[in-house]
Amino acid sequence: MWDSLVLGTKPYKRYYEASLLTRYIPANSTVVTSNTDSEDLRSAVFKTADGEYTILLEAKAGTDKEVTFDFGGEPPVGKTFYKHVYQADVQLEGNAVIPSASGSFSTGAGSSFTDSDIDAEHNVIVYTTLPPQTQVEVTPLEPVVTAGQAQQLAASVIDNTGGVTWSVIGSGNGAVTAEGLYTAPAVDEEKLVAVKASSVQDPDSYGIALIRVQPAPAAGRADIPQFSLEYGKYAFTEALTITTATEGAEIRYTTDGSAPTLSSTLYTGPIFLTTGTKKITAAAFKGGLEPSANVFRLYKIGNVSAGPDGYDFLAYDGAEELSFTGTASIAYGADGLFFYKTLTGPVSTAGLFEDPNPASDDKRYYISTLIQDEEPAVTIYNAGFEMPVTSAYLTGPITNGWAFDYRSGVQKNGSAFAAAVAPQGTQTAFMISRSGITGELIQDINFREGEYELSFRMASRPSYGDILPFQVYFDDQLLGTYQPNPSGSFALVTTEGFTASAGYHTLRFSGIETPQESTVFIDDVRIRPKGSPPLPENPQPNPLPEEPELGPPLEELSNEGFEAPVLAAHRKGPFTESWYFNGYAGVHPNGSAFQPPPAPEGNQTAFLQSVSGGQGLIRQHLEFKEGTYNLTFQAAKRSTSGGRDHSFKVFVDDTQIGSFTTASTAFQPFVTESFTVSAGAHTIRFVGAAATQEATSFIDDVNLNRLDASE
Repeated sequence: MWDSLVLGTKPYKRYYEASLLTRYIPANSTVVTSNTDSEDLRSAVFKTADGEYTILLEAKAGTDKEVTFDFGGEPPVGKTFYKHVYQADVQLEGNAVIPSASGSFSTGAGSSFTDSDIDAEHNVIVYTTLPPQTQVEVTPLEPVVTAGQAQQLAASVIDNTGGVTWSVIGSGNGAVTAEGLYTAPAVDEEKLVAVKASSVQDPDSYGIALIRVQPAPAAGRADIPQFSLEYGKYAFTEALTITTATEGAEIRYTTDGSAPTLSSTLYTGPIFLTTGTKKITAAAFKGGLEPSANVFRLYKIGNVSAGPDGYDFLAYDGAEELSFTGTASIAYGADGLFFYKTLTGPVSTAGLFEDPNPASDDKRYYISTLIQDEEPAVTIYNAGFEMPVTSAYLTGPITNGWAFDYRSGVQKNGSAFAAAVAPQGTQTAFMISRSGITGELIQDINFREGEYELSFRMASRPSYGDILPFQVYFDDQLLGTYQPNPSGSFALVTTEGFTASAGYHTLRFSGIETPQESTVFIDDVRIRPKGSPPLPENPQPNPLPEEPELGPPLEELSNEGFEAPVLAAHRKGPFTESWYFNGYAGVHPNGSAFQPPPAPEGNQTAFLQSVSGGQGLIRQHLEFKEGTYNLTFQAAKRSTSGGRDHSFKVFVDDTQIGSFTTASTAFQPFVTESFTVSAGAHTIRFVGAAATQEATSFIDDVNLNRLDASE
């Protein structure tokens, strides 16, 4: 129900519903037969040996309801039932307070009661004769306190009366008064302290404040680093800023859990926290002072779509400059409303964009190095179903842009579904009809007022079952009923036009029930202005950015270990740092989102990708003396995002000197064929060569070796 405590105190959503059931459905209770006279209701009834009842009622969304519960017969129930309501929009928070009693109903001397206050939302309701369990809510829940300083805490008792008794857990962790005023102890390193608030009426019920105690500033010692982001879980990529109050101090940090030293990575700017779990440990250093205490934060970053498909997070709103090199497409906005420009970086943000979404205070900048012919008129999150990333398939319920249910999900090229190759990216959506239940794909999309048309690509599953027909809706407007051809190949569909007012509207793909199991695959969903030029029937892979002309040659092979530029997270091309990297290649440090093995030389490696026919390119133009040479290097494949073997080729000018495949996630040595060149400028190229599926190689420690003795 939770991640590790070091990732935060908030439970998962399923905790709230499950906890109602575990608290109010007693062990060893008997299931009582129950019936409902409405398809909008489902129920289950439980009874203990001593006559206590719990009713579990699920009410479908749509209309307000009045429900009568009639036990019938003799003897009368003669009980009071307490009502606890769970709804899916429950706010996740660290006190983990489950729904309290929101009402009570007495059967009196009879055997029935009526609840006339069930709203139109989807509700899971527990009615129980068991008394509500006491809960304690503490505020603030996770304060930060400097050693020796005080923090006032407060607590409220839920489903009971009376106050709380305060106590500090453990020895040497400070003190708390009867009124909840906590005083932190002296500490040399950051530590977490638990302060307990126990119900006076029910001491077994309590809440916990988790206090982070930080060392006080001390003469002769650098101040501890401060993190811009609190530890815990985040839905999508964030940028972490680290500062220290000690003027002139530098911050060093690690990502492997080790203590920072003067040889650790130097903090030079925001650290981009991408999908996965990241532990950042930092310390401040300054000549003439003792290093600060080490401070760490653990982050778990999800892969939820936040920007337009194919765009990476670049900067928060308020940034004065967008730091990137080369030409790229920049998107600015939030909540599905973006403006786009093609720019050459770095670039000042002053006057760069108008405000695309005045209602949002969380606008961000996003970047794509692949320049598209057509910018989105309406932003559909996860329009190509590339998330969540899977090596096979994932079935709902999951939400990532789209809401997938129990009969829908995403699948990867090469999965057991045996679908045709995805026309966009490497994944598609699927919907299934099975056992009378059909899948749906639903997304609420933010529109600007206008007239639009919807396009998507669909395919059948010829290897198993029947073909699933389906309908597409814009809110309640049926845009069309569709069924893919039996060949299994993807076909383009474009709907008739529709009119959207400004604001959110619901796009829904809904399967139609079939007698036998049936499947459809959906990909490349787009909303375009009505009357837009037709899309190609067979889309081509995203084009590579235009490769720049060769500049002056370097005097010798440079940046062999890809240690420049110094990075805190991965950086895709196009950019040049001795080597030129295109949009499918780049540089990343140990611990990046690619989760590479440790670099065999230095702290960084290059990455070279193949994605949907797009191939990575890493090249360097340099002077040679006449002679015979070979290249040696080390390479490994990526373990995540499918973990596929990756093929690439190495060229000198237009002559291939090796074809290689990385099949191990550990770095292995490779050597090219020998080659002979004339004196002058020549170009070394590493070029991806994998077919359709996404695959990545990490490359490091490139050496140019002279094989003949002549000078």
